[in-house]
Amino acid sequence: MTTTQPFTLADFLTIPEQQPALEFNPDGSIQQKMAPSFPHAELQAHLAYLLRRYLEDHSDQVGHVVSELRTTVGGASRLPDVGYYSGGRPRLGRAQDALRVADLVVEILSPSDDREQARDKCRWYLAQGASAALLLDPQTEIAEYFGSGDVWDAYLGTHNLPLDDILPGLELNAAGLFAILHRP
Repeated sequence: MTTTQPFTLADFLTIPEQQPALEFNPDGSIQQKMAPSFPHAELQAHLAYLLRRYLEDHSDQVGHVVSELRTTVGGASRLPDVGYYSGGRPRLGRAQDALRVADLVVEILSPSDDREQARDKCRWYLAQGASAALLLDPQTEIAEYFGSGDVWDAYLGTHNLPLDDILPGLELNAAGLFAILHRP
């Protein structure tokens, strides 16, 4: 469901939460986030697990891993699939939504998603202060990396994603991420 009725962010934030959730886009449109497919849900849970395990193994790192935490910033209110906040917890609004974008934001492409819109969303996260964004495609098993300075690259196989500035020592690659999808 997408609407282009003129809504303000303040109007949007008065709408009761729904399932599937709604997102308020920077252009003022409202879009319903679709319920995830099994591969999407499994990949989302696996990535959150890998990031939490990283934090457990690196006690010198302080961070928080979240899944679909509403993020209200830059005139929009979105729900990234996975977010990693380095350091302390983000400041929260009245509705317990994050008032800053995560340092690492991850979106997982669903079959019904428009790839270019998903890429634009990743770039928007960067413009709002994210250090990096990933767009994961479970069908092609490609991890797209978006970094500051209009850096974009696509990763396959065992080449590690360039996340060392955010998660020092994390060895994360497309093969390791998507391996969960091949379990019986």
